Amino acid sequence: MGVMRRVPTAISAVAVLAVLIASALPAQSGGVIEGRVTNSVTGEAVAGVEVRFLDRQSYVYKTVTDSTGSYRIMGLKDNDYYGGFTKDGFSELRAEGRGNHVAGDVPVRVNVEIQPLGVLRGRVVDEDGKAAEGVRVECSCTRDGAITDEHGEFAFQDLRPGSYTLVAKPKVNLRVQDGVRLGTVAIYYPSVTEVEQAAWIPVRAGENVAGIEIRLKSVPVRRVTGTVMNEAGKPVGHATVKLIGHTGRARHPIMFSPGFSYKIGPDPVPELARVESREDGTFEFAVVEPGDWRLSVEAGVDDDMPLGDVASVLVSEKDVEDMRLRLVAPFAVEVNVDWGGAKPPSGGYGWTPVNLTPLESQPRLIVDPAKNVGRINGILPGRYRVTPQGSGLDVYPSAVMWGGRDVKGQVVELTPGVAPLQVIYKPGLGKVRGTIENCQGDHGDGAMVMLVPRDAGEVTTILTARCGAGGVFEMERVVPGDYYAVAFDHGDGQGVQWDSLLTTILPIASNVRVEAGSTVSLDLRANRWPW
Repeated sequence: MGVMRRVPTAISAVAVLAVLIASALPAQSGGVIEGRVTNSVTGEAVAGVEVRFLDRQSYVYKTVTDSTGSYRIMGLKDNDYYGGFTKDGFSELRAEGRGNHVAGDVPVRVNVEIQPLGVLRGRVVDEDGKAAEGVRVECSCTRDGAITDEHGEFAFQDLRPGSYTLVAKPKVNLRVQDGVRLGTVAIYYPSVTEVEQAAWIPVRAGENVAGIEIRLKSVPVRRVTGTVMNEAGKPVGHATVKLIGHTGRARHPIMFSPGFSYKIGPDPVPELARVESREDGTFEFAVVEPGDWRLSVEAGVDDDMPLGDVASVLVSEKDVEDMRLRLVAPFAVEVNVDWGGAKPPSGGYGWTPVNLTPLESQPRLIVDPAKNVGRINGILPGRYRVTPQGSGLDVYPSAVMWGGRDVKGQVVELTPGVAPLQVIYKPGLGKVRGTIENCQGDHGDGAMVMLVPRDAGEVTTILTARCGAGGVFEMERVVPGDYYAVAFDHGDGQGVQWDSLLTTILPIASNVRVEAGSTVSLDLRANRWPW
């Protein structure tokens, strides 16, 4: 019995000691951000997501979601926080604009949906339908190619939603049939030789697209040979010579992130093949389809002074032999600017009034325009797309004159000694503001409004914005003109074809005209994002 009397005494002593220790420790203080991360497609919880919140001083607080997709970060000071959510196999969710204010000990709840990435799988077969091993397959989704395995299979992982093209580039294989030389050439899905006929393959969020098959084929081919020389006429070995195709039409897949503007233009010019010049400067393309192609050569791209040249080559009934490519040093293109009465901006590193995008992937020198006012250095012979740049002033680029014509958004051929470019700016940027009914939609991030030029040329700019409190949105610095305006319930990270975009928005868009210096008011309703 004595033992039994001592047990409750011991328990009481332990309880008292626990109370004393607890009262001596400081209570857990600070704010809390908590929430749950789910799969945007399935709605299921996502475990193992790294959650990071940054305060205004860029101090990072991080944790990882548990098996229920839940997370909790404690001990936060009163501040505004910006979050980020990352996990392999999912698009990173950057929470710019998702400000979360912590005040006191009231938990702030931030639930998010992250988007699963997709996969594109397929196989390459030869003309007899047998697996083609060791074929390089290139996807417009990435700069990295894939090599088919022994089953002819390939895969591209971790793809964002979008529409993509595939091209198989087999090793050179020649044969003569009925006196005609046949060879294997680059084949676009679905087994066509022209990039214009290539089919776009849609990949939705988290989708595993399989069953894609590219069948190789042999076509009548010719041979193109030549020599690479320097400016003194001496042969140059180990220069890179490329066979360049044609520019695709303006249907390049696009991605939106509300609040930004995007230039949409033609597909990149495809590189069909490349070889290296021999020690004596000679080169050979053994398999070339008949057509009007371009040859591009470059050397010394890792040196301070790259050299290059381009030439047109018409391949028809016969082989093309003894082409001469003469390497030249980079030259400058003079640029004159009419600021439309505005005060010119001060020169700064990396800014020029016009951008020249090389179509033949010529190497470019990077120079400080502040030290080279009125010119763009580092130009090599070839074709360039001319795109004027915004200045940050209350003016917009209305034209780029060259040789008496407006070449804004067009392709020009540049060689040493060309006429100067004249960029003409005009005043009168406008604004578009308004409201979006059902701004939050079903996604909780705020609906997106798009402003698409009605007279879109080869290169056009799409403006986007997100609605905020009360469904209000605003777009500043809008170039005067006619637009289509349309709102969607969301749109982050979704890839869209240009043709598909126009076809979709035409029946539901509002027509908007922005006059110089005006402010246009709109009331829109959020449509369901269809891609």
